[in-house]
Amino acid sequence: MLVLLLLSVCMVHTAVAMPVYVNNTGGDHGTTVYVPINVSNAPGQVGAMDISLTYNSSVLTALGVVNGSLTAGVLVMDENTLTKPYPDNWTDAHFTDEADNQTVWNCGALANDTTATDGVVNISIVSRYGFNGTGPVAVVRFEVIGSRDDTSPLTLSTVSAYNLSAPYNNSGYIPDTVNITDGYDPIYNTTEDGTFTVTGDGELPQNGDIDDDGDVDLFDAIHLAKYATGAGSDKFRTIHADGDIDSDGDVDLFDAIHLAKYATGAGSDKFRTIYP
Repeated sequence: MLVLLLLSVCMVHTAVAMPVYVNNTGGDHGTTVYVPINVSNAPGQVGAMDISLTYNSSVLTALGVVNGSLTAGVLVMDENTLTKPYPDNWTDAHFTDEADNQTVWNCGALANDTTATDGVVNISIVSRYGFNGTGPVAVVRFEVIGSRDDTSPLTLSTVSAYNLSAPYNNSGYIPDTVNITDGYDPIYNTTEDGTFTVTGDGELPQNGDIDDDGDVDLFDAIHLAKYATGAGSDKFRTIHADGDIDSDGDVDLFDAIHLAKYATGAGSDKFRTIYP
């Protein structure tokens, strides 16, 4: 009977396990790439997650983390959202903008640490109403510093998740007064790691054909805008031409706007040329 009971528990865990995974991916030396951390069939509702992603710091440099589609409403916490009166700790830290504080109350927050531990990105996610389904919960931005054919493991060394819809109570309650909730049940998960491969030497062509379809048009500008902001699907994590369209040293939305005006003939004379 005991063996049957243990088998039944294992079967239940297997049936409700939430896969957390990083796909194999790559990018050219000198470019910025976006690596999604995905979940599949997340049960309702995932209220919190802690994730550690380990990588090879001689191949990649972590720049920060942005929202995934499943956590689109939560606030990404960084040095622009909080003020630390004491630089070495978070004592008396407060929100720079009260609107950020309200966003956390309304939606939740995504906090990340990409500098304290070399080779590890630590991510904590809190979602007020929770999330479910399949998709990225966070997207890590990396600069590719390795040489062609170098590889880096993308290892989910720590993953924990908690079910907002399943609170547990170890402290009991005071009748007719308050029900004390100590926390939420953990969500059983499995992990699948990925590998990053450096695919080029950084010498991307300066032709504006960002999506590599043979034409320079608005689709290239849209692709570049999604690459610069981390929006859209995985195909927008890679560009096939130099994205610094205005040659100011950065790849950002201004480059996408410049390319859009170049492709359509709009704007002033400065938009008649790319890579000036």
